Amino acid sequence: MPAYARPHPNPADQNIRPLSPGEIGDLVEFLFRQQGRAADTAAASRGAALYRGDAGCYDCHSLDAKGDSAIGAPNLADAITLYGDGSRDALYQSIAYGRQGVCPAWIKKLSAPDIREIALYVYSISHPGEAPNAD
Repeated sequence: MPAYARPHPNPADQNIRPLSPGEIGDLVEFLFRQQGRAADTAAASRGAALYRGDAGCYDCHSLDAKGDSAIGAPNLADAITLYGDGSRDALYQSIAYGRQGVCPAWIKKLSAPDIREIALYVYSISHPGEAPNAD
């Protein structure tokens, strides 16, 4: 995800422009509205225009903000967040500084069998009804 508060939000795509703090705040209000939470109506409208326009959020997260799991773009229209507590501040941080979606390395913190158990657990909750291959 681009880091919209930086001078070059996505170095690989020079067409993405940085956003001002106010614009990022407007996007947060738009997301709150999409989630059915209380939001500043005027700011949410401005955020919707950014989301569907210059910010280009729709390109990954879809026009309805429900995401695209095929490319790893999460649903932004529900109250489930990958980072933080879903507060305005947490959403602001995600939009301003971006998220890379990379799990940290655990090899120096957990044993190999523990890592395997966690991997099997994650697989089981992401593939309900399927039995993971433990080999």
